Amino acid sequence: MTLTKEQAEQVREQILEQLKSLPKDKIGNLKEQVKKASPKELESFLQQMQGQGGECIFCKIVKGEIDTIKIFEDKDILAILDIMPASRGHIIVFPKKHIHFIQEVDNPLLNKIMNFVKVLSPALVDVLKAKGLSIYLPQGQLAGQNVDHFFINVIPRYEGDNVAIGWERKKADKKELDKVAKLVKKAATNTVVGQLEEEKKKLLKHQKIQEASEAEQIYKHVKKRRP
Repeated sequence: MTLTKEQAEQVREQILEQLKSLPKDKIGNLKEQVKKASPKELESFLQQMQGQGGECIFCKIVKGEIDTIKIFEDKDILAILDIMPASRGHIIVFPKKHIHFIQEVDNPLLNKIMNFVKVLSPALVDVLKAKGLSIYLPQGQLAGQNVDHFFINVIPRYEGDNVAIGWERKKADKKELDKVAKLVKKAATNTVVGQLEEEKKKLLKHQKIQEASEAEQIYKHVKKRRP
């Protein structure tokens, strides 16, 4: 990406604003460097912040190597305020474990993340007096996933916030829609059926183990009661 002059100034302002929350001993001469940085230097700094120049930025945040403002944290997930927010109160929610795509997140963890977002959303709208909420889950760089770590954007919406999440709505060709539907239906059906079969096998295995354990406990109990 190449920053325009206007974008560079926006990035500069956001970085300087974020530096205000850091202890003076951690800022050093960074503030002056940011003020004098060229658009190219700001772009390089932005890429480093987005995890494109080394270790994943979210993993660094989890390790405590990068200061951030935490909204919620437990052993599995972390929710932080975005330092370059799309709007006031923009929150990023992600698993602490380094996982790239949604399909790599195991179901219990994914359920936990989504339930957190579900509970957070109305509270966020209420406390910030927002008019709505956009929940944005990018997958792949082209879709806006600028960090190779699964995350969800929770973006409060306000009148005139200039947050652009949309597309040009044009009527699609019926034949093309039918073609796409056929491909997606087949793939979805095969995938879902395969996953259900796998889950069924796991459940049966778990049940057999549990039944064997219960049978063993009953046997031990009966054996103790024998004269």
